[in-house]
Amino acid sequence: MGSRYVAFISYSRKDKTVADWIHSKLERFVLLDKEKAKSIFPFTGRYFRPVFLDTQDLHVEERPFTERLKIAIENSSFLIVICSKNSAISTFVDLEIKYFLQTHDNNFSRIVPLFLDEIDDSIPPAFDGSSIMQRHFPIYNTRLSENSEANNYCFYQIISYILGIDFSEVYNRYEVSAEKAIKRRKRAYLAVISLLLLFISVLSVSFYKYKAASNELLAQKQLLIDFEKKVFPAAVVHGYERNFLTPVINYLKSQSDFFRVYILMPKDERELMHQDRVGDFAYNARLALGIDSIPFENLPTGVRRGNRIMRVVKDGRYIDGVYIDFATTTTSFLNIANYKKKHKEYDSTPIDSIIAEYSYDFVEQTKNSLKSDSVYVKFVFDNNELIEELRKNHLK
Repeated sequence: MGSRYVAFISYSRKDKTVADWIHSKLERFVLLDKEKAKSIFPFTGRYFRPVFLDTQDLHVEERPFTERLKIAIENSSFLIVICSKNSAISTFVDLEIKYFLQTHDNNFSRIVPLFLDEIDDSIPPAFDGSSIMQRHFPIYNTRLSENSEANNYCFYQIISYILGIDFSEVYNRYEVSAEKAIKRRKRAYLAVISLLLLFISVLSVSFYKYKAASNELLAQKQLLIDFEKKVFPAAVVHGYERNFLTPVINYLKSQSDFFRVYILMPKDERELMHQDRVGDFAYNARLALGIDSIPFENLPTGVRRGNRIMRVVKDGRYIDGVYIDFATTTTSFLNIANYKKKHKEYDSTPIDSIIAEYSYDFVEQTKNSLKSDSVYVKFVFDNNELIEELRKNHLK
């Protein structure tokens, strides 16, 4: 049986406002390329619909998992999960996720998470340790209005993922539409002003309203920029900390209390070239410290990503307690930085500055996520700094 719904929205009743928002936005979205969209789902019209949202039994938080809901899940191409502190403890949301996986060949790529405000404490049990946790997540900001640019940014991430269309193509269409709307508003203001030239007092009021609307638009753009600067590193941090750093630290703690994981961070565009960074450090450390090599060691952490870390070999043996990682997940910073440089807000911002800012935010957020385990980690931004750390603390 073919799918009857593009997507099924799974949510806690306490997050109904956001569920209604995403349902309405999806079903009013006009498909960019209908023929390409048909390869994803047999759309019959020009809109992204139908999307299933259960709105029955609103007086209870946990309602029966009925045959009607099971049939809707079975007949949905995608599952959109609104992830929050409420849904993370919702038995019903957990049942919907598990039933979707059961009826869709355990295909996590068909599940689209939408986090509210933050990722920590909002992860459904069925997601923990899965491939989903390696993605960059759309994050809805409940402190902003539904129509804010930040939350529109979040919505278009979902659209681009489901339709398999480049995010920039989807978002650029939104920007063009927004610019047209601004031009229409400006023409309307000018028409009003021209009609009310004889009435100076009314003209004055219209002018101030126009200025207020323009200032509000600028404020919203700045809010989006500030919000995005924190959200993007947070998404990268989460996968890195959960799927690599914490499993490594937990394993090493079970072996010894005396170890340190050194993480060499990039601070400009060149340092995002992973092989160059590894090669530069190995060469400099060989000259300065007389090391033999920096090979990989596989650690039995039980996590696919969290089992390969670099060691330092000197005089034919590992240096005790020294582990090195080059945070390869930060290579995604360059793609985002290049995309941002296409927008006028970043015309005068050097790409190295964007990458450096992301790196420092990455470090801060990783430490906060690790909490007390951050004592086992040392972030460095320069080969010489790492070489001095090894000389001072491990090669006395």
